[in-house]
Amino acid sequence: LRLQGVLGYADLNLKFYGIGNDSIFRYNPLSYGAKGTIFNPQARFQLPFISKNLYLGLQLYSLDVEVAFELSNILPILPNIAIGQRNIGLGPILTYDSRDNTKWPSNGNWLDLAVLDFGDYAGGDFEYLHYKLKWEQNFSATDSLILQYRFDGQVIDGKAPFYQLSNINLRGIPWGVFADDVAVTLQGQVRWELFERWSMLFFGGGGRVAEDISDLGGSPTEFAGGTGFRYMIAPKTKLTIGADLAFSNGRAEFYIQVGDFLSN
Repeated sequence: LRLQGVLGYADLNLKFYGIGNDSIFRYNPLSYGAKGTIFNPQARFQLPFISKNLYLGLQLYSLDVEVAFELSNILPILPNIAIGQRNIGLGPILTYDSRDNTKWPSNGNWLDLAVLDFGDYAGGDFEYLHYKLKWEQNFSATDSLILQYRFDGQVIDGKAPFYQLSNINLRGIPWGVFADDVAVTLQGQVRWELFERWSMLFFGGGGRVAEDISDLGGSPTEFAGGTGFRYMIAPKTKLTIGADLAFSNGRAEFYIQVGDFLSN
């Protein structure tokens, strides 16, 4: 049995970059505020009669949020808008996990398939399906050199709020800059374990968004990459902390990381 989840509250100042590849807000985003609570428990049960690495589970996703656009900052005569919304979804998870460690893997594979059904049946304000796919592989080229890659895919079927749309999942591209109903990301990472507790990372990849799966072939690819380091603070569990510096489209993004980005 594997249990995990998120329970939290946030009050954030964010930017709306629009939807799709040709958004008019891409280079002139709208500022908005979002505050609310999230509750996302997950339970996975091992299926040993099939494979010791196979798990089947269920998750609940609940997000109560108030979104506020300060339109008066654009034009004084425009009103400010604040809307309270509730997103509640329930759905299955299928996981295959043969990694030697879930926080800091050196070998093994990880497949995660999830579907969330959002609707008013659970008290939500939106009706849509959210499909998610993660596929990760890890290889030990030598005792100190680890090769990793990961594929992410997300599909929205229905009318989801803009803050729940599919996004490119790459260090170097801020959340929300490229958002649409469909998103795919492919990224790779080389981990060089320099000393007993210190490691250096080199990573890069690309992603695309589109309104429909059939449109992905004609969508532009957005690239990002960079380097970082990790320090292992708990050798028994292989828990690490560190920082990454990533670049995309001439801009740099700095990240504080706990664990391996690819395995989150």
